Amino acid sequence: MRPDGVVEFHGRLDDQVKVSGVRIEPAEVEAAFERDPRVRRAVVAAEQAPTGGARLLAFVQAEDGADPAALLDAVRPWLPEQAVPSVVRLVESFPLDANGKVDRRALLADAPAANPPNPANPVDAANAAQDGDGPVERTVLKLCRELIGRADLGPEDNFLASGGNSLAAARLLEALENEYGVRLRAPLVLRQPDLRAVARLVEERAGDLTATA
Repeated sequence: MRPDGVVEFHGRLDDQVKVSGVRIEPAEVEAAFERDPRVRRAVVAAEQAPTGGARLLAFVQAEDGADPAALLDAVRPWLPEQAVPSVVRLVESFPLDANGKVDRRALLADAPAANPPNPANPVDAANAAQDGDGPVERTVLKLCRELIGRADLGPEDNFLASGGNSLAAARLLEALENEYGVRLRAPLVLRQPDLRAVARLVEERAGDLTATA
């Protein structure tokens, strides 16, 4: 409060963030990672998600050869869906602010952004070769890449494991209904093992609609 009686709000004193309507304490997510003997230290930060709202990114110091996907799988049993980070990035060290604390803003600023595929890049060219076996599969891949913010998604990737969340799933279902006229339930879609299976489900439902028309 200022001397003139005006209250100034400078933000939260804690690090809580809201993801898909749920308040998440990053320290609890960090503690879940640090249960893993392969992890020396973890720092979790929130950024604006391509799907809207916030998403969590985990920055982890781990043993040599640690696999980010395996580290992410290890924390899933300990966390609610909204608290599972979309991405795990391995780091050698953490930037510090003037007070000697981890500078989360600097971590996020240094994190590589999702970029559209570049056909001249051999890795992107290989991903482009997995753009789907048919129009529905290609549409599902395109939508998921845009919603999750990952240009490298392929037909065999799992929606949730690749960084999808409940908000992204809702937008995916809306887009598929607009495109194909099929109305799917989120739990059914999220149970599919990969994006190819999601596309197959859309094709089946669209076929049923055509048969009954």
